[in-house]
Amino acid sequence: MRLVILGVGGHGRVVAETARVAGLDLLGFIDEDRALHTATPLGLPVLGSTTAVEHRQIDCDGVLLGVGRNSVRIALLRRFLVTGHALPALIHPRAWVSPNSFLGPGTVVMANATVQTGCRLGAAVIINTNASIDHDGVLADGVHISPGAHLAGNVAVGEGTHIGIGATVIEGIRIGAGCLVAAGAVVIRDVLDGQRVAGVPARPMRSQERV
Repeated sequence: MRLVILGVGGHGRVVAETARVAGLDLLGFIDEDRALHTATPLGLPVLGSTTAVEHRQIDCDGVLLGVGRNSVRIALLRRFLVTGHALPALIHPRAWVSPNSFLGPGTVVMANATVQTGCRLGAAVIINTNASIDHDGVLADGVHISPGAHLAGNVAVGEGTHIGIGATVIEGIRIGAGCLVAAGAVVIRDVLDGQRVAGVPARPMRSQERV
């Protein structure tokens, strides 16, 4: 399967290297920035824009989502679900994903990450380096679990939520859609849709606080 990576930023390059070590056939990157169209990051060409892929002007079989921002990644997912391009899940060879878990299209599991038995991950999810999802976790579309974050068993996370680097979520917690859990936070209570929480234990942030 001939694949292109959508996005040539830092996350896109990590996705590309993950795909390479997984033995996938990469044609190059896709990016909207025309100034990058003569670049060769990681020795791969930047082939053009997402519109060119959508209109089959770039001949490929599938796309890998190389954008870190959740809202943009979800939008790209929805665009390419209707074009007929494959959106394969990507697992680094040094990650552990239970054969009794499910990964949706466009989801990526990075090096040294762990997804335990009974987990259900939606589409366009990122399980980043050294992160872990314990048994029976449920992650909706577009969730990003940052490097070194750990979710205990039976945790549910809503669409587009970002769990910051090094955060910890105890067993059975429900985190809503569109939330932000700050780096290093320890979540011991449920988090409502759209809330931003930080601290140990995690509490809602005041509107003027910065993560």
